[in-house]
Amino acid sequence: MKNNFFDINRFGLLLRKRLIDSQSSIIFELLGLAAVFTIFLGLAATSGSISGKSQIMIFSIGLAILGVIYADRAFSEMKSRVKGLFYLSTPASQFEKLLVAILFTSVLFPLVYVVVFLMVDGLFYIVLNGTGLVAMESVMRIESAEITGFVRPMLVVQSVFMLGSIWFRKRSLLKTVIVVVGFYALLGLVGVLMLSPQIKMLNGGVNVNMGAGPIDVIGGAYGNVIFWLLPLFFWTVAYFRLTEKQL
Repeated sequence: MKNNFFDINRFGLLLRKRLIDSQSSIIFELLGLAAVFTIFLGLAATSGSISGKSQIMIFSIGLAILGVIYADRAFSEMKSRVKGLFYLSTPASQFEKLLVAILFTSVLFPLVYVVVFLMVDGLFYIVLNGTGLVAMESVMRIESAEITGFVRPMLVVQSVFMLGSIWFRKRSLLKTVIVVVGFYALLGLVGVLMLSPQIKMLNGGVNVNMGAGPIDVIGGAYGNVIFWLLPLFFWTVAYFRLTEKQL
């Protein structure tokens, strides 16, 4: 019996189609990525040394900005009526299409990003230590404990902007940013309202713990679990939005 939700052969064909369609652009994107790293590491080298802190900063900011842009382009076909109709009529389930988008956006992109960065960073290390003009102690190193600090927020942010790319047909990046800022403003307001009784107790001379911020108060002990579940939540919403999408 044919499975209309997920079929491994159909998924493989869709993945192959995506790779073939984006083959030419991938080469230019890799070259562009390497050029961006070269420019910023070159600018850092003008200070006389490239510290580990500078490398981490360039890596993190680039990953955040490009990760958001890449997630916003996950469903770029939807921006055009003709391309969107062709995409929606592609013989694959919406779940398979979403899975391919997640694979490209949240798995392949970060892996390629890390590899290209380490290649450029390593090239700088070899060249600079060979010439002795600029000090560079080592290539960038990320401790295993720090990986979670990158992966979790990246998955959350990318899942949000991927949903935005489905939800908004035009200017999805800008509209998603506005929604996110509005959400955090509302969250902050709710947090302040929840903290107001503690503030009143403090004014009344009662010693209370004011170290926790609004998000800490809302998240509480379940904050870590909630943050890990957020990508699943946004991907699920994206799936249902994709199934009802009309152009």
